[in-house]
Formats: sequence, structure tokens, C-alpha cells
Amino acid sequence: MVSIYVVNNGGQWTHRIYRILKELGINTKIISNNTPVEKVNTDSLVLSGGALSMSVSDYEKTNLANYLEMDIPILGICFGMQFIASYFGGKVGKAEVPEYGPVLIKIISKDRLFSEVPDEFIAWENHSDEVKKTNLEIIASSDNCKVQAIKKPDSLIYGVQFHPEVNDTHFGRKIFENFIDIVKDYR
Repeated sequence: MVSIYVVNNGGQWTHRIYRILKELGINTKIISNNTPVEKVNTDSLVLSGGALSMSVSDYEKTNLANYLEMDIPILGICFGMQFIASYFGGKVGKAEVPEYGPVLIKIISKDRLFSEVPDEFIAWENHSDEVKKTNLEIIASSDNCKVQAIKKPDSLIYGVQFHPEVNDTHFGRKIFENFIDIVKDYR
């Protein structure tokens, strides 16, 4: 059975990520972002959203950077994506237009993460920070946020700014199913 741990960064919907993975038949649990790497015995990680009052630099005291050096597939959601982009040389800052509620996502690159997902779909947003610059491949965007999804080339590290775990995100469950397929193929 595939194992995917959810790294809790203080986001309000961490439990929803856990629930969806459980419903999809995944061996999962929620772990603290301070969990030592040697105790993270899993096939994959999902980095949850974060607390609204914290910035990327506040998380430098955690093990998030160490997790990104593990040779496993990783999906970052909202803050999780921002941390990934920052770790790999990008810049995160205040959004010119903070997004709260439904947003039209436009897929730029038909990566496996978006297999069987329409080129445009509605997703739920809840962020005042965003990725301003990234060295990673941008695979989705929106009118107000250029970087809605990223992939690290030649790896299985992904990030999405929107929240696929929220019921209001169309095809959110399918995105999780696609990520699970990526993890299964990696194993």
C-alpha cells in the first residue's frame, strides 16, 4: 500500500488533505514539520498550507528543507508550494491581488498532475502571499497569480497555490488521484 504523509504547516485544511488521501486508500498520517527526517518513513509527502501570520523565513527552523532533499515525490499546497519555490531559488512576496474564494485556473503545461483535468477549471484560493519569481517550471496560472502550479524539472516535486483538498475546487480529487499515480509509478 502506498504511504503519503501530510506535513502540518499550520494550515486550516491540513485535515482535509489527510481525509482525501484516506478515502483514496492511502496509508497516511499527519506529521509535524519538525519531525526528524529519519522518522519520515513514507513513499511521499504533501506539504500543507501554512498559518496566515507566518512567512517562508519563519519555517526555516523546521525540517521542510530537509524533506525537499529526500528522494521521494512531494506535493506542496499553498504555503507548501511557496516554500518549495523559495527553497529552489525563487521569491515569495505579498500578492498584488490576494485571492480568497473561487478562481479560474489555466493549465499551461499538461503535466501528469493535471491528467484528465480540463485546461481551465475553478479552484479555491486562500492566500495573500504568492510566488513572484521561480526557477521551476510553471504549469498553471490565473489572471491575478502567474504562478498557480509548479514542477521541479527532472524530479517529482510539485506545488499548487490553490487548494485541491477543498470541495469547491473542481477536479481537486482527480489531482490527488494523479499525484497518487505518480507516487505509485515512482515506487
